[in-house]
Amino acid sequence: MWVNGKELNKETDIKVLLKEIKSGRKVSSLVFDIKVKAQKQNDSTSEILIKKDKTLLLEKLNDKANNYQIDLSVFSKLYSVASVIYKTENIESELLGLVELTNKKTKRSPIEFMLHIINEKQKLYNNGENPSVVEVDLNTYSKEIIPDWFKEKQEDNIPETSAELVDETEIMELEELLKKYQQSN
Repeated sequence: MWVNGKELNKETDIKVLLKEIKSGRKVSSLVFDIKVKAQKQNDSTSEILIKKDKTLLLEKLNDKANNYQIDLSVFSKLYSVASVIYKTENIESELLGLVELTNKKTKRSPIEFMLHIINEKQKLYNNGENPSVVEVDLNTYSKEIIPDWFKEKQEDNIPETSAELVDETEIMELEELLKKYQQSN
C-alpha cells in the first residue's frame, strides 16, 4: 500500500522521493530515496535573549561609531570572528574597542578598516598571539607609561606653606643673614 509521498513529507520528519525506472513504456523498478529532514529549531528563551543581546550590542557599536553605521551583515561577520577569537565575556568590550580604534585611525572606509583589523586579529589568534584590540592596540594609543615614582602620593609632596619650599640649609643661611642685618641696624 503506497501512502502519498507529499503527505509523508508534510506530516513526518522524513522526506521520501519516489523515482520510477522505465523500460520503454513499462515501469521496471521503483527507487525510494528516504532522508531524515533537518530538525527545525524553535527559538528557545536563551536563543531569544542572545538575539536581543546581539541587537543591543549592534546598537551600542553604532552609537559609538563616528559618522558611519554598521549594518547587520557586517556585524554578523565581526561577531562571528570575535566569537572564535575572544572569550564570550570579552566580545562586547573587544568590538567596542574595535569601533574606538576605527574612530581614531581612519575616516575613509571605516567598515573596510574594521573588517581588515578583525581578520588580522584572527590571524594573530591562529598564530598563538594576543588578538585583543583593547589590550594591544588601544593601550598603545591611549595610555602613557607613568614611572612608579610619579605614582606615589602627590599630596605628600605638595608644600602647604612657602616655608616648605626652602630646604633646611637655606633656612639656616637666611636666619644668619637676618641676624647680621638686625645687628647692623
